[in-house]
Amino acid sequence: MKNFIRLIAAAAQVLPVLAGPYPPAAGQPGSDAVVAGDTRFDTWATAVLVERGPTEIAFEESSLASYGSEGHATGPADASPDSPYPVVSLGDGGVFPALRRRAGSGLRGF
Repeated sequence: MKNFIRLIAAAAQVLPVLAGPYPPAAGQPGSDAVVAGDTRFDTWATAVLVERGPTEIAFEESSLASYGSEGHATGPADASPDSPYPVVSLGDGGVFPALRRRAGSGLRGF
């Protein structure tokens, strides 16, 4: 039992090292993220066709991801106190082709 506790303690010290580093949030120095209000955005997705993947691809019996709706993947980010997480979960390997009203890259310069 002592060896098991030591193993868990050692793993807890190593796991944070494997989890990053991640760049800072959009708008912060050193970030490679683009802020939603960036003027380089020329179009937003107007519709998506969500094809959800399993919640855990390693298990055949895993259910498909189900959090959120297709509408959460269109337009600019619109979190609010009533809906703090307006996202759609794709699961493992899920995709969503985005449709736009007019031609454009979606982000000028990229």
